[in-house]
Amino acid sequence: DLVCRRRGYYPIGPARLTSADVFGLFLKSRIAAAPDRLTVYPRLYTMRDLGLPARQPLGAARDPRRLFDDPSRPMGLRPYTPETPFKAVAWKATARSGTLQAKLYEPTVTLKTALFLAVDSFAEPADEAAFELAVSAMASIADHDLGHRRPVGIFANGRQADTGGPVLLPPGRAPDQRLLILDHLARLERAPTGDFAAFLDLGLAAAGNGATLAVLGKSFSAATLLQLQERQRRGTPVILLVAGDAPLPR
Repeated sequence: DLVCRRRGYYPIGPARLTSADVFGLFLKSRIAAAPDRLTVYPRLYTMRDLGLPARQPLGAARDPRRLFDDPSRPMGLRPYTPETPFKAVAWKATARSGTLQAKLYEPTVTLKTALFLAVDSFAEPADEAAFELAVSAMASIADHDLGHRRPVGIFANGRQADTGGPVLLPPGRAPDQRLLILDHLARLERAPTGDFAAFLDLGLAAAGNGATLAVLGKSFSAATLLQLQERQRRGTPVILLVAGDAPLPR
């Protein structure tokens, strides 16, 4: 059995089998299996373990500019009105009460989550533990939001072990999005592909509009903070998550 204690992307093999006669005089060997890779996913934490609100770790999940009823999220009943769609009539409740009743839905969750990791902020040798915690936090928040049917994407200016490129996974909530996120984060190395401020523009373009931006890092440059402040000024929700003991930026 393999005991996987550390996140990563590990080469295995090729497996070689060797046999010999009882005296060890005649050796034979052959390759039994081609080289393969073992992917170890990051550890997942609860929001409480990370010190974040369990229900909405990144704040409100609704965009006040785009409130529509979500038929998949019923929350109660209301009196029937002439503009009520036929499919929204609550027939069983109407039969019980004797008056027309309609279904009441929660507003649709329209905002996406775009999680960014500033890999170059973990440049010191002593930053390894903080970096691993940040990767796990990113995976945990993504897993939480996907569990609440919110599209999630991840972006990191760190080298991936298999391709050497950064992580650019746009928000989505397809059935395989969770595994894609865990795969990308498992292969992420603590080797930056470039400056995070420059990478942020690339990631924001890939994330598209209407996303809550959560940026994780040990520290943030003035250029990065200016970019995020400008996004916030335009109405985009921005959350900074600091790994380690560094003070929060002002």
